[in-house]
Amino acid sequence: MARMTIVLAILLVGMTSAAAQDMTQQWDRCENKGAAFTLNQQIEGCTGIIQAGREAPNDMAVALYNRGVAYYRMGEYDRAIQDCDQAIRLNPNHATAFYNRGIAYFRKGQADRAIQDYDQTIRLNPNDALAFFTRGNAYFRKGQADRAIQDYDQAIRLNPNYAHAFNNRGIAYFRKGQYDRAIQDFDQAIHLDPNDALAPSATAAAPIPARARTTAPFRISIRRSASIRTMPAPSSTAATPMSARARTTAPFRTTIRRSASIRTMSPRSTAGDSPT
Repeated sequence: MARMTIVLAILLVGMTSAAAQDMTQQWDRCENKGAAFTLNQQIEGCTGIIQAGREAPNDMAVALYNRGVAYYRMGEYDRAIQDCDQAIRLNPNHATAFYNRGIAYFRKGQADRAIQDYDQTIRLNPNDALAFFTRGNAYFRKGQADRAIQDYDQAIRLNPNYAHAFNNRGIAYFRKGQYDRAIQDFDQAIHLDPNDALAPSATAAAPIPARARTTAPFRISIRRSASIRTMPAPSSTAATPMSARARTTAPFRTTIRRSASIRTMSPRSTAGDSPT
């Protein structure tokens, strides 16, 4: 009988160890560090964690958030929004989930819904220059140039080297007929990012591209942690040049990784929608 008990104990330990190893593998896929896995594999890893239902609420929110990032990158904006919804329900202070949901709504052409989520991002993180920039882009799309300029102003106050914010503010001033102010902003954008071939020239006959730059990157995946921090504002060189259209959808923030503190990568710009 004693021998049987020992055998059962050994089997139980082995099963527990195998389950823990499987969960570690699921997290590796869900976090997708260095894009080591395909988006489908990332989704499978996150889904396995979610369906197991054994993680703490904050960690479950991370798995939902990361799966939403993968869905966004596949162009499945509705599913990305659904996962952000659930992540926010589990962690109402998840500023980056609000931000990414706003980006997904913007991609769907729902600027008002996007603005509501950017408002929440800013409420939770009032020093997030990127959130002000993207909210300004949403107002720009709605034809509210003055309101857009206010948000670009704040983005620039928080990050004086934010070339894209200078560029978009210049476009907003141009739309208002304030050409001298527009030229000043285009000059500053070129000064901060002289390699941006799409930045308007102050001496060009028609200095504005057909439409304003309006896209920026979805934020990246994140690690599990006791607290969520959003990514820092982008540097003037953080984003690659856009098409000759307005930058108005912000970077979808990237996936979270498990860590004592949350840090996300600098945003990468992507071509996307432009305002009509």
